[in-house]
Amino acid sequence: MKWLTDLESVGWVFWLVLFVLLVYPGYLFMEAMTYSSATTVTRIGLGTFGAAMVSGLLSAGINELLHRWKLRKNARQRKVDRKEKRKRRK
Repeated sequence: MKWLTDLESVGWVFWLVLFVLLVYPGYLFMEAMTYSSATTVTRIGLGTFGAAMVSGLLSAGINELLHRWKLRKNARQRKVDRKEKRKRRK
């Protein structure tokens, strides 16, 4: 499970999972939004494109949250380390 700690690969995993989950709802949305004369291939294509865009936005947001969480965690640890270093000097 080491790949879960790497923020780059986790973003792609989130994207893939969200994309797979959103393909069918994207198709249903496009079926409701297009005219009856639109072909099935058009609906599938637009639904897939929409699912890719939405999953990209959501995974980017999740990845950004994870990145900021990791930065805060590292900043807290550095602060604790500095305090311990000052105590050792005295």
